[in-house]
Amino acid sequence: MWSQLVIDSLVRPRDAARRVLSLNVGFQVLAETALAVVCLGMVLGYLSVLLTPGAADAISATILARPLAGAAVQAAIVAIAALLVYRVGRLFGGGGDLQGALAIVVWLNMVMLGIQVLQIVALLVMPPVAQMLAIATMIWIVWAMASFVAELHGFQRLLPVIGAVILTAFLALFALAFLMSMFGLVPQGFR
Repeated sequence: MWSQLVIDSLVRPRDAARRVLSLNVGFQVLAETALAVVCLGMVLGYLSVLLTPGAADAISATILARPLAGAAVQAAIVAIAALLVYRVGRLFGGGGDLQGALAIVVWLNMVMLGIQVLQIVALLVMPPVAQMLAIATMIWIVWAMASFVAELHGFQRLLPVIGAVILTAFLALFALAFLMSMFGLVPQGFR
């Protein structure tokens, strides 16, 4: 069941979203899963930096240099992403709930862990493939997130949701960068 859900997430994200939402996982399980995903993501990120020294961007290097703080930031990002999926969707007339928003954000992060493992293997075997996989992943995550959000909120047209996902992500990253600079958490490469 899980492997098929991963495949559906990659090629038929709306169908996958429907199935993830139908699982009706409780909030406590979602929170625990989110923490596990964050911790595994930190380990995989650290592993990829070890395998390709000097290839990490300044933000990733800063996060990985302080694993507990990095995990806290990643957990906050997951929580904020779920809140944004819920609130922005509701702002545009969607019918989704916060628990469903957290479920889709956590699930997509779990799928991203699998993709991250593939990227690490590609880095070891064929680095140019890893770069192409990274580009394909960025395109896929926008499409998948928009599809999951559309399914959560009951939106029929995907294109406006893609636009809202991109705009919301851009504004959230801008706000995060602003807050980090206010607290002096700007990575050394950006000063």
